[in-house]
Amino acid sequence: MKFKVVSIFVVGFFLSGCLDKFDFERPESLKGAVAIQGKLTKGNPSRVEVILRDVFDFFNFPKLLSAKKVFVVDENQNELALTTKGQGLYFLDIPADHPFFKIDIGHKYKIRVEGLKGEDYES
Repeated sequence: MKFKVVSIFVVGFFLSGCLDKFDFERPESLKGAVAIQGKLTKGNPSRVEVILRDVFDFFNFPKLLSAKKVFVVDENQNELALTTKGQGLYFLDIPADHPFFKIDIGHKYKIRVEGLKGEDYES
């Protein structure tokens, strides 16, 4: 009996709580911004996966974005172009014996994106 009373009280408490509506406006500086999500996995072959999407604005689901080209770049500025596997989805398998692009723990890598309208982004 105590459990039922406590349960009714807890449910009643949550249902009677007030809800305030907040108006979230995305700052102008974020309109048109791009989120770059990347993952680099060392192996044989090593794999690079990248997802491009617009910045979430609380009102719409983020859209996947296409690009002209997407590259993985190492700390020596060597770069390899990724392959698209659908809108906003890019990947590349890099063999361990690649002649100039080595994936090693402790090294730095970045993603470079050439947008469809000529804009450039780097992660």
